[in-house]
Amino acid sequence: MIQEMDRQLEGRAAEFFQHQKYAEAADVYTQCLEVAKEQNDRTNLLLNRASCYLKQSLYAEALGDCDEILKDDEVNEKALWKKIKVLCFQGSFHDAHNLATDWIQKDPENALAAKELRRLEIVMGCFKDKEAEVGEQNAEGTESNSSARSYSSVAASANSNNSSPQYSAVVSGAQHGHQSQSVPSPSREGHTSQSLNPLATEFVPRWQH
Repeated sequence: MIQEMDRQLEGRAAEFFQHQKYAEAADVYTQCLEVAKEQNDRTNLLLNRASCYLKQSLYAEALGDCDEILKDDEVNEKALWKKIKVLCFQGSFHDAHNLATDWIQKDPENALAAKELRRLEIVMGCFKDKEAEVGEQNAEGTESNSSARSYSSVAASANSNNSSPQYSAVVSGAQHGHQSQSVPSPSREGHTSQSLNPLATEFVPRWQH
C-alpha cells in the first residue's frame, strides 16, 4: 500500500512538472523523500526535486540536493552534471570548471565529464579573452564599443570547435550587444547566492533542465 502511494505521489509530481507547476512538484517530491528509504529511490527523487528548484532559480536548494547525492556517491554522473549546470546558471563558472576538472580526474573514462569540461574551457576562454581586451582598451583610454563584435567572434570560434547548439546563447548575447554594460567575470566566490550573475543568461551554455 505504501509503495502504491509513493508511485501515485511521484506521478502527481511529474504531472505538476509537466504543467510547469514547479513549486507544487517540488513539494510533492519532498513528501516522497520523507518516506523513501532505498538510496536509488532517494537519488532519483533528489534529482527530480533539484530540477524543480532550478526551474524556479532556487540555486542553493538545487545545489543542496545535488550535494546530498554526492555525499554517498561522489561520482554520480547525473548529480555532477546537474550541479555543473546549476553553478553555470548561478554564474559560478570557476566552481563549475573546478568541479568538471575534479570529475574527469576521478572518472577519466567518463565521456560526459570530458564533454562538460571542454564546454567550460571554451566559456572560460571567452571570459579571459574579453578580460584581456577590456584591459587593453582601458589602458589605451578607448571606449569598448566593439565588445559585441569581439564576443561574437570569440563565440563563433567556440561554436566552430564545439558543434553543440548549447553555445548559441554566447553568440546571441554578443549579437544583441552589451556595449554599455560590463562583461561579468566568472564568480570566484562560493555558491550560496540566490541571484543569477547579471549577464550569465547570455553567456552560460543553455543546457536543458
